[in-house]
Amino acid sequence: MKRLGCSARRQRGQALILGLFVLIAGLAALFLFFNVGQLSREKTKLVNTADAVAYSAGVVHARALNFNAYSNRALIANEVLIAQMVSLSSWAGYMQSWAENLPTVHNECVQAANGNYWAAAASQLKYGPDYLVACAALYWANLYGAVDLAADGLQAAVPWVIAAAEVNKGLLQVAQTTINAGLILDRQRVMREVADANYAGDGMVSVDLLSPTLPDDWIRMADGNGGVTPFVRRYADDERTRFREVTIEAANTDPFIRQRSWTSRAPLPEPSCLPFNWRHNEVRRRGGTVLLGFDEWQAVDTQSYHYNFRGKRPWNCSRREVATGMGGEQAYEEDQSPGSAHFGRSRSDNPQAHARAISESSGSGLGYSGLPAYHDLNRVWLDTRRDEDPVLRHGVRLTRDRSQLRTTDSSTGQIRTRSDSRIGAYESTVAGNVMAAVSTSEVYFERPFAQADNRWGLRSGRPRELGSLFNPYWQVRLAPSNALGEWMRQGVTP
Repeated sequence: MKRLGCSARRQRGQALILGLFVLIAGLAALFLFFNVGQLSREKTKLVNTADAVAYSAGVVHARALNFNAYSNRALIANEVLIAQMVSLSSWAGYMQSWAENLPTVHNECVQAANGNYWAAAASQLKYGPDYLVACAALYWANLYGAVDLAADGLQAAVPWVIAAAEVNKGLLQVAQTTINAGLILDRQRVMREVADANYAGDGMVSVDLLSPTLPDDWIRMADGNGGVTPFVRRYADDERTRFREVTIEAANTDPFIRQRSWTSRAPLPEPSCLPFNWRHNEVRRRGGTVLLGFDEWQAVDTQSYHYNFRGKRPWNCSRREVATGMGGEQAYEEDQSPGSAHFGRSRSDNPQAHARAISESSGSGLGYSGLPAYHDLNRVWLDTRRDEDPVLRHGVRLTRDRSQLRTTDSSTGQIRTRSDSRIGAYESTVAGNVMAAVSTSEVYFERPFAQADNRWGLRSGRPRELGSLFNPYWQVRLAPSNALGEWMRQGVTP
C-alpha cells in the first residue's frame, strides 16, 4: 500500500501539460477566428464604402446633367420671352396703324360707331359683323387715347425686358460652364468625403478610378473611332441647330407667337359680281413671329381689306387689297433677310401690307445677342449612337493598406511581446498587401413612372424617348462592375 501511494504522487501534474497544449491550440484558434472575422468585416465595409463612393459620384454626374437640362430650359424660356416681346411690339404697332388708317379706309365703321345705323348695315355687307365690332371698339379706344398710351408704354418696356432676358442668359451660360468645368474636382471631393465619413476613426482608405488606364466617361468617353471625347460638350456658333429646333418648338406652343390670324367675311357675296361669281369680301388679319437663322427674331402683323369688283366683262370678278394696318419688329444680333418666311401667312394673304410692314419695322436690334451657346450630350450620342440610350458609367477602386486592417498583426491591432516584436504566427495576409473593392455607378435617362420602354414623344412620331439635356430626368443606380467589358466594346482598350 505504501508503494502505490508513492507512485500516485509521482503522476500528479501530467494533465497540466495536456491542458497547456489545449490552451495554446484554443488561443491559436481564437486568434484565427478573430482575424478571419476582422478580415470579413473589413472586406464587407470596404465593398459597402465602394458602393457608396461610386453612387455618390453618380449623383454628382446626374445632378450636373439635370442642371444642364434645367438651365437649357431656362435659356429656352428666355428666348420665348424675347419672341413674345417682339410679337407684342409688332402687334402694338399694327394697332396704332389700324387706328390711324381707320377714318380713311373704313369711314363707314366710324359712322357706325357714332350711331349711324345705315352705315352699320352697309359695313356688315362689306366686311361682316366681326370686323364692325372690332373697328368700332378700336375707334372709341383711340378717341380717348388708350391705343397710343398702351402701345407706346408696351414698346418702351420691350427693350428693358429683352435686356433683362439677356442678363439671365449670360448668367445661365456662366453657371453651365462653371458646373461642367468644375465637376471633376467636385466629384473627387464628394468621393473623398464619403470615404472618410465611412472610415471616421477607423484608419484610412484610398479612392481611385477603376483603372488609371481606362477612360473617365465624363471627360474621356470613347468616340467610336479609337479616340476619346467628353460626355457633355459646349455648342456655339453654327452648332446651335439642335437648340434652335427646340426653341422654335417651344415658342410655337404659344399661338400668339406662331400665328396671329383672323378673318371677317361679309355674309353676302359682292353684288356687283353676281350672278357669275359668288365671291365674298373679307378683312384678313395675319401675322406671326419667326426665328431667322440663329440670331434674329422678327415679327410681322398685317391687316388688309380684300374687296371684289366686276371687271370689264360681266363674268369677270377681280379682287383688290387695301392695307388697313401693319406693324413689324426685329430683335437681332445680325440683321438677316426674312427669305421665304410666311409670318402666319401674312406674306401670301396680305402681300401689299406685308411689304410695307417689312420695310417699316424698326430694325433696332433691341440689344439681342442671338441664341446662346449651350451644353448638350456629345455628338457621339446624337449621331453615331443615336439609337442607343445614353449611359454615363463611372468605376471606382478603393484600397486599404494591410497595416490599416483591424487584425492582430496590423499596426492598429497587433499583439506584441515587447516593443520591437510581435506574435508572427497569426499574421493575416492579403494580395499585394492591400485589400481592394471596386464598384460602378450608372447614370441613365428615364422619366419617373415611365411606361414600358420609355414610350414618350408620340406627338412627334418618335415613340421611344432617348436621353437629352433638355429634359431633367437623369437618374443614378449601381451597375455591375463590368465597365471594362463595356469600354472594350466601345473600342477602348486598357
